[in-house]
Amino acid sequence: MKTRDNISWNAIIVGYVQEEEETDAFKMFNRMKLHGVVPDEVALASILSACGNVNVLEAGVQFHCLSVKLGLETNLFVGSSLIDMYSKCWSVDDARKIYSIMPEWSVVSMNALISGYALKNTKEAINLLSEMLALGLKPSEITFASLIDACKGHQVILGLQIHCAIVKRGLLCGSEFLGTSLLGMYMDSQRVADANVLFSEFSNLKSIVMWTTLISGYTQNDCCYEALNSYREMRDNSIIPDQATFVSVLRACALLSALQDGKEIHSLIFHTGFDSDELTSSALIDMYAKCGDVKSAVQVFEEMGTKRAVISWNSMIVGFAKNGHAESALKVFNEMAQSPVTPDDVTFLGVLTACSHAGWVSEGRQIFDIMVNCYGIEPRADHYACIVDLLGRWGNLKEAEEFIEKVNVEPNAMIWANLLGACRIHGDDIRGEQAAKNLIKLEPDNSSPYVLLSNMYAASGHWDEARSLRRTMIQKEIQKMPGCSWIVVGQKTNSFVAGDISHPSYAEISHSLKHLTALMRDNRFQDDGILHVG
Repeated sequence: MKTRDNISWNAIIVGYVQEEEETDAFKMFNRMKLHGVVPDEVALASILSACGNVNVLEAGVQFHCLSVKLGLETNLFVGSSLIDMYSKCWSVDDARKIYSIMPEWSVVSMNALISGYALKNTKEAINLLSEMLALGLKPSEITFASLIDACKGHQVILGLQIHCAIVKRGLLCGSEFLGTSLLGMYMDSQRVADANVLFSEFSNLKSIVMWTTLISGYTQNDCCYEALNSYREMRDNSIIPDQATFVSVLRACALLSALQDGKEIHSLIFHTGFDSDELTSSALIDMYAKCGDVKSAVQVFEEMGTKRAVISWNSMIVGFAKNGHAESALKVFNEMAQSPVTPDDVTFLGVLTACSHAGWVSEGRQIFDIMVNCYGIEPRADHYACIVDLLGRWGNLKEAEEFIEKVNVEPNAMIWANLLGACRIHGDDIRGEQAAKNLIKLEPDNSSPYVLLSNMYAASGHWDEARSLRRTMIQKEIQKMPGCSWIVVGQKTNSFVAGDISHPSYAEISHSLKHLTALMRDNRFQDDGILHVG
């Protein structure tokens, strides 16, 4: 173009921002100024949005100064963008200052401020909603979506009230945007039943985003059967999964050790082109490793080549560690150390786990020192727990106890549980009793420390102490979690919990088990240990 006016400059800047090419947007804005074109409210609003999108507060402040210089600070568009920028950059107080000097407000400007307060000060966000209504402004879907985000995990009662307000205003009908937000809120708040009801209300309007939110929510709430069955139902509705769907359902397969389902999902990943995606490939490595198919995990890892980021390396190291291949885990760690990718805290957790399972005490100590002294990584409670497991599992109980006394964090349940487990292995009642008491303080309703300590007492002949612990469990109404198993028949996962008779084929299964039991009682087992029928 021989002649470029504000309109043409604005069009290219807005285009870059909309396409999330913020770096190019900044370059174009600077070029516009060098060509002597004075930015207007459209250009400033767009470039401020870019600052908020990439969370660059310093640049945002500079553009704020420019807007003051041009007399546009209180312009409705620029002011709303300033509020949005400061809110996204976690500078809500500055956003509030802009809001207070604006001569008029819009739903957009108030939404920006509500969004900023939502995750920091829920009460203030609700106050702003009341203020919006008092001004005669009509809350939009974005208004309520921001408030829903504030309710995730810990404000479920408020979330229910917001849900009611949305229904009352007729905003939920057909709005997958709000439906998905509410679905995520219920799942994060462990209200799985409410999430199910909400999901069922959307009939055939469910998009891939809503399905993925449901599957991810099931997985994070350990409802992995439901996650897998929902994935199958989604596929039956001819909906193609995306990256987030694959990652969530693969995690469910990993937790269920559902290898065959994982392989079928891998096939679809290949045919849809997501096998080149880093997160999806890492999820595949994790799934195969947790299902015990280390060979397939290695194949996926090797196929990634130079695309491996830290999450991929970590998945492979942890996969080897969990499957007892300590040497392979250390080999991959050494390869990673020679690559451009820098190990993180998860990397070292995997390597320490490998050392613990292999009994490499001195190597584990060295790895821990390398993490702290060479990589400057501050150990988390998980790292300390891993060292306690390493020392205790292999008989160094005194050193493990002394290590706990020196840690820089408050010992958590995992640390005491690892020490208690080690004490049980080596029959150390005294340290085991102290570890159990500390664990009970942290998790008074957890049956594990009671059961472990009781078993230790029984094994060492301290029957009175063992009975006393059992009585304490009864008095406190602490119950041991029932055992659970599952089997996949066709494409349906069948779960069985001890004492549960809710399975639809319970009568038939019970009859078959009684028949097998009768055969065993008739000594139909032969010396080879195999049941021969007929």
